[in-house]
Amino acid sequence: MNLNTDWNAWTQHGDPGGQPDTAKNPNASSGRDGWVTIQGQVRSKATRANAVSNVPAMIPSSSFAQSGSVWNRRNPASRGACEGKYHQTSTLRQSTIAQSTLAPAIQPSYYGKSVWDQHPANENWFHGFASKERFEEGAIILAPYLEPLYNQKILPGDADRAETQIGAACAKHRPFILLSKSAEHFKAIPLYTYQGQGIGSKSPEVQAEHVSVARSGYPYKQQGPYKPLYLEPNCPWQVKETCVAHFTEVSTFSYSCPIKGLGYVKRESYVQLAELHLKNVHSSIGKKVSYMKEQLEARQNSQAPRRLGALAGMSVHRLTSVAA
Repeated sequence: MNLNTDWNAWTQHGDPGGQPDTAKNPNASSGRDGWVTIQGQVRSKATRANAVSNVPAMIPSSSFAQSGSVWNRRNPASRGACEGKYHQTSTLRQSTIAQSTLAPAIQPSYYGKSVWDQHPANENWFHGFASKERFEEGAIILAPYLEPLYNQKILPGDADRAETQIGAACAKHRPFILLSKSAEHFKAIPLYTYQGQGIGSKSPEVQAEHVSVARSGYPYKQQGPYKPLYLEPNCPWQVKETCVAHFTEVSTFSYSCPIKGLGYVKRESYVQLAELHLKNVHSSIGKKVSYMKEQLEARQNSQAPRRLGALAGMSVHRLTSVAA
């Protein structure tokens, strides 16, 4: 049901000249000035431009607002009977259905805000050309972090949990170490504390993909087989004892993403981090590519036809040895 079309049709039906018939419809407009009289009160007539803005802010009270994981959202049993393999409800239809179940509610302070509204420049957030020129490799930055929420112990209402149409998500700020910069994006390695527990309970293979982050002269918890990455002495960031860098995991950010500078690691620590990343990621990719190339070459050689010394027009299958 198109509210704009039905409203305009209801208020504008009348004589063939296009003017509304106020005798037949007491709520019709007396002109084309965009106003309509309803029950003795003059109100703004709904149009495509203002119909949405006149509706009070609402949130759906349907299944979208209910808590659930990303797996719940992909459960076929949770879909309606009409949402079969060849009859998926369109996005427009879904939003139309949700309109009938909307209920007024108090929206959070960040409702309707952009990512730049939530990260203003007066709070030392940078984006675009400013962040590209300001931060160099080895910088510790704080950036928005969003991914599907896999930890079912984080319940609805938690500050780090967000409810989306595809299920619960982890939405927070996470520190990163800037690894490299490109023309339109940069890559950074995420830092974790794993809920303050560190990586002590993880397998040796997982521990071998992490390196501790510490401050010289301060206590830290040795994690993994490598020496820690050290912060520069003037770095104001307060690093936790269980902080580690997962150097085999790389996040990519557009320069449009707002980031905040927290300090730098020492130059030798950045070199150590880059070498760990190259050895464990790029070198392993290079070995895999070399192995695949050898397989392809062996397959091509095995499938290549053998060249026999046959005369033109003679079938190679009928060649016989000739006695000397």
